[in-house]
Amino acid sequence: MKQFILVIAVSSCSVLLAVTPASARSPIADCTDAIAAGDRAGIKSAAERIERENELVAGIFQAEKCLSLAKGEPMRYDHSSSKFLPDAEYEALLQSRRDKLQSAREEQARKDDVEARLRQEQSARRQAVTLRTVEACNSLYGRDWVTAMTSQVCQPIFMDIGLPD
Repeated sequence: MKQFILVIAVSSCSVLLAVTPASARSPIADCTDAIAAGDRAGIKSAAERIERENELVAGIFQAEKCLSLAKGEPMRYDHSSSKFLPDAEYEALLQSRRDKLQSAREEQARKDDVEARLRQEQSARRQAVTLRTVEACNSLYGRDWVTAMTSQVCQPIFMDIGLPD
């Protein structure tokens, strides 16, 4: 299986090598050549260059393969930090980001719940005040209808719900 992947990586880079001048060769191409030649020192040198120069645009997959072989452990490229990380560290970083995102979502849900509860309480208070105001206006109307009808508080209520009699 490793040989099959290596052949694919070597053949995919050979197209790049044919059009790339020797002076502007990428460390990924150098690593691919070193892998094909079995040159461990060349692999390590190219891997160090990949880490140092961070030339990744078209060859992240090949760079991961090269670094994995050079370091003896799976390596992954993290786009957020623009770094190659060991697989376990990469997975831990992803999990940390997922946890932070989940925490932010839970915090937002808590805030939304508090705001909804406060709106509900405010609505209940407004409704209680409105009911008591209607009762007071109806009571005032029963005692002194002229005062109730000319009241700036009661008149709009009577216009909306009608007279109590």
